Amino acid sequence: MKQTLSALLLLFTLFSFSQNQEIGQKFVETLLKEKNFEKAVTFLDDSIKDQITVDLLSKTSTQLDAQLGAYQNTISVTNKGDILSYYTQFKNMALDFDISFEKDKIVGFFLKQHQEANANDYKIKSGTIDLKGTLLEVENSNVLVVFLHGSGPSDRDETVLQNKPFKDMAEAFQKEGIASYRFDKRTKSNSETFTNESTFEDEVTNDVVNIVAHFRINEKYKNHKIILISHSLSAYLMPRILSLVKVEKAVMMAGNARGLDEVILDQYAYFNSLNPSEEMAEEIKNMTKKVNFLRSKAFDLKATNDQLPLGLSAKYWQALLNYKPLVEVKKVTIPLLILNGERDYQVTMKEFNLWKKTLVKTKAQFISYPKLNHLFIAGEGTPSPEEYGVKGEVDKKVIQDIITFSKQ
Repeated sequence: MKQTLSALLLLFTLFSFSQNQEIGQKFVETLLKEKNFEKAVTFLDDSIKDQITVDLLSKTSTQLDAQLGAYQNTISVTNKGDILSYYTQFKNMALDFDISFEKDKIVGFFLKQHQEANANDYKIKSGTIDLKGTLLEVENSNVLVVFLHGSGPSDRDETVLQNKPFKDMAEAFQKEGIASYRFDKRTKSNSETFTNESTFEDEVTNDVVNIVAHFRINEKYKNHKIILISHSLSAYLMPRILSLVKVEKAVMMAGNARGLDEVILDQYAYFNSLNPSEEMAEEIKNMTKKVNFLRSKAFDLKATNDQLPLGLSAKYWQALLNYKPLVEVKKVTIPLLILNGERDYQVTMKEFNLWKKTLVKTKAQFISYPKLNHLFIAGEGTPSPEEYGVKGEVDKKVIQDIITFSKQ
């Protein structure tokens, strides 16, 4: 009787999976291919119809088309318990379309960049988690570079739409006899570990300390020259990182020298210059209000996330406000290579020149590239977010400059 019941439950589970898989696929195609948003709403449970409206579905579809190109097809479906994950291919990129069900109705969905499972993950213990990454080994190499990400939940390739700058560089380095390690940032692989109690130390610094310590005691790499290659946020944090680890050299790519609160306002002003609108003016007004509050005496650890820029916690912002990179960088004694794209609107030449002015009497090296953007990929004309959707590769001159620096 018990075996019969188990068989019936298994049969029911398989039936439910098959039924929901079909419903989910119809929803995906109705939304992304047919663009029948009124019909797409009928797949949703009544509990979410107030939040997920016809208008919201229409805007979502339009934004996906603009950023990723047209929906092509669904490659595969994975069962993740209460969630079915549809591996969907668009013209320019793949997404995972995760759909959750209550019986035969959709109660939620989430889109995220597709990431292939890597059976050869090289794991490094950091706190309570295993950082998973790719170790590209080179025989007879005596140099190991470690890649450090920008802000946000970034994968090991630092993927931005179709572009994979870390992968570009790592594979080029391997051909030149330089080993490398790149890893999935914890805010992507283990987002539950990043809370309102976390700071940039928890997001970035602590993991770097553990990675370097791992390779220092690794029999194969303990005598290698370790070089940190940092981009954006981690480049901004590099002076702090270098106060905690012993490495031979460091590369800082597109790192801001001023506080994030200042850089944000510059970015918003730039976006408004590209396409002035009442909506953008209102966003600038709201962001300015939050930045002013952050800088005021009223700010303390009781401030809520919605009062603060980017929705980050008061504890995170307090740590940033206390961090003075232009003071800390003067204490760095190892060779530094500081790079910036002159078409970078996120971290502009203003930041590059501040680093340069601060380190003018040191041996730090500085190189800027007239045609390169924030990803160190070449472009033309007025830089904008749209160009990140164009597939490119990290400029060969940048790669060669880093190789030369690494082997000096």
